[in-house]
Amino acid sequence: RGKAALCTNYWQLILAQGVCVGLGNGLLLTPHLTVISTYFNKKLPLALGIAACESVTGGLIYPSMARVLLPSIGFGWTMRSIGFIQLATLAVALAVVRPRFRPVPGTRLLVDWGAFKELEFTLYFIGVFLAYLGVFFPFFFLNSYAREKQGMSYVDALNLLLVLNGIGFIARLFPSLLSACFGTLNTFIGLVFASSLCMYTWIAVQSLSGLYVWTAFYSISVGGVQSLFPAAVTSLSPDRSKLGSQKGIISSAVGFGALIGSPISGQLISINRGSYVAAQVFAGSALAAGCGLIFEAREIRRKKQSGQLLSKL
Repeated sequence: RGKAALCTNYWQLILAQGVCVGLGNGLLLTPHLTVISTYFNKKLPLALGIAACESVTGGLIYPSMARVLLPSIGFGWTMRSIGFIQLATLAVALAVVRPRFRPVPGTRLLVDWGAFKELEFTLYFIGVFLAYLGVFFPFFFLNSYAREKQGMSYVDALNLLLVLNGIGFIARLFPSLLSACFGTLNTFIGLVFASSLCMYTWIAVQSLSGLYVWTAFYSISVGGVQSLFPAAVTSLSPDRSKLGSQKGIISSAVGFGALIGSPISGQLISINRGSYVAAQVFAGSALAAGCGLIFEAREIRRKKQSGQLLSKL
């Protein structure tokens, strides 16, 4: 963040904010999810859901800070202020986090390539990648859509984005509770499907009130998609010793899908002269295709375990 505050050219901002912050966030995400996984078993989805609420907190605080600080202190000190808060909070996390188990020498795998020998894991990997091509489309383009297509002011459009992030706090906890009843993987599949339906219904929204309602429903469905994808891996991977490596692989699929999904959507909007329909269809179709592959992964695991159609996975 400090280097981003010093940027004077666009390419510098891409390197500082895009590459460096992106790499840093990636290096933070997988280890902390893995450490949490070592402390919980039955309540793992709930624990990961609570941990995922951190992104909601940031999604509310940082845009609000930027809205207030940018006009008064400028871009540079706004970025520094955000960086100082992140430095303080991450220092606390670094001081208290402790792995439960020490790795056995000679058994650690940076990438567990053997996981891809299991067809269900491979299908889940591809399915999550496809789903995350569409997951973040509203987070990047809802603001511009509200201003360009619904005539909202900049402040009101930003408030809509805060609604999208804010409702996600509950949305990350409630699906975690549902997973205790129906199974983590089953709940995850249902939420990916619901997110796909929401994306298609966005096309039909014609009013401001309808847009607020749509935003609330999408936030509820996609919040569970964001919080449950690491926990769902445990339903496909009974070997907990390899769980950290396999979650890292799945996180890379999530990251790459999120990386290229929004630029593709933006290009579709440009090609169609500002129309969002093609991008909405793309995002919804990506979520639907991902849901289909994840469901097939679930079916393969179900047949290996019990064969019962309504298995709790």
